[in-house]
Amino acid sequence: MEKFSSAVIVCDFSETQALFQAQWQQLFAQYHPYCLPIGNQPLILWALEALARLQCFDITLVDPYASHHPRLHQQLKNLAASIYGFQLHFTPTLPPDAAKTGPVLTGVHLYYLHPDTQALAQTSLHNLRDYYEENMRAPTLWQSRVTLPHFYQQGRLGRGAHCQIHAQSICRHSLLGKYVSLQQEAQAIGSVIGDYSRLGPRTHLFGSLILPHTRLGSDLHLVGKIVSGQYLIDPLTGAWTEIDHVWCKAQKVYAL
Repeated sequence: MEKFSSAVIVCDFSETQALFQAQWQQLFAQYHPYCLPIGNQPLILWALEALARLQCFDITLVDPYASHHPRLHQQLKNLAASIYGFQLHFTPTLPPDAAKTGPVLTGVHLYYLHPDTQALAQTSLHNLRDYYEENMRAPTLWQSRVTLPHFYQQGRLGRGAHCQIHAQSICRHSLLGKYVSLQQEAQAIGSVIGDYSRLGPRTHLFGSLILPHTRLGSDLHLVGKIVSGQYLIDPLTGAWTEIDHVWCKAQKVYAL
């Protein structure tokens, strides 16, 4: 396999992702597309992790959304330096000779290093259902393929740093981001809960995805749903409704 020291990441949807792009604009617009998390890791960090394992340390990001997320580039620079020890370069358009100097990652997909071939691979995300299903596979599959810091596996539970789980709560086959809080008698079974999120007393999640900075109130029962901001989403049909702010509060702007 040919070796390259540089690579380009195009931080935008590809032509085959028209449906996913429309769903993102409607439901996830507070996120940069490459900051959508899978298994509590933003897609951009999955891509950087794979490229670092391939020893591509000269990375250029083509980012047409830069003006909407002005602080994101500095955050990414700091993370790339602290985790991988390299710097990122940014440009609004694709360099004309990009394909000649190294791999070009296009589309908002999940990129990773294949464990058998040790080659760059991707799992395509064409719609909300694909995105949800890859998150649901994260506790058993994807987490074993990433070595990003500040994450710990404890039996049937993966958790980020500084989580607080009440002694009367239950959490199994799930992934918790950093600073997640489960209050009294809360339950998370087969679910993914994003960074800085909170489950109120007696709120139960089964096979659900809670995006970062979400505060769920008490006595909720969610099965197979996505919560983004105050949107309650059915990932299989794309249908959604708004949750009253008494039961769900979320930060409106999120980067990393």
